[in-house]
Amino acid sequence: MSSQRTEAFAEFQEFWKTERHKILRPGQTRWLSMKTCVSRILEQYEALKLYFTAVVFEDPTHTHDAILKSLNNKFTKAYLEFLDFNLNRFVSFNLLFQSNVPQLYQLKKEVSALCRSLCMDFMTVSYVRGNDFSTLQPNDTSHHVANTDVYVGIAAKDSIKEIVAGLGNDHSDVQLYFSQ
Repeated sequence: MSSQRTEAFAEFQEFWKTERHKILRPGQTRWLSMKTCVSRILEQYEALKLYFTAVVFEDPTHTHDAILKSLNNKFTKAYLEFLDFNLNRFVSFNLLFQSNVPQLYQLKKEVSALCRSLCMDFMTVSYVRGNDFSTLQPNDTSHHVANTDVYVGIAAKDSIKEIVAGLGNDHSDVQLYFSQ
């Protein structure tokens, strides 16, 4: 937050040829602002890793070490991409409530569409499409897909594929991650 650190980070952004954007903070009362924050972190991800690598070298603290460790964690970027994908759904849904004209008549249809979309990420598509929304049983694991087949969004799926490819035949990290 200091002007000196802001300027130092701007140099890293320039080096990585990314937009000179500030890292955003989510609003205290507007949780949907998290989408913009997550998108900004993903946009600046490589510059942030490089910046905190330098910061840890110059000023090693527990906080800086923890941030760098998190940025270097194989799953952090995939997790942020998953959040970005899903928060986009909720932000789009929330727009229904921000209209100048009452949209109450669309609420049932939009809630149903959002819930079906979420259910299709972890349940068999035939089950979700073949049943009325009100009869879906998300807790019934007999209709769930395998953990490795859960849809997490295109970007997160690509990141997870890279992680798996980098592991070779040892998938214990990924299996441990998905079992949690």
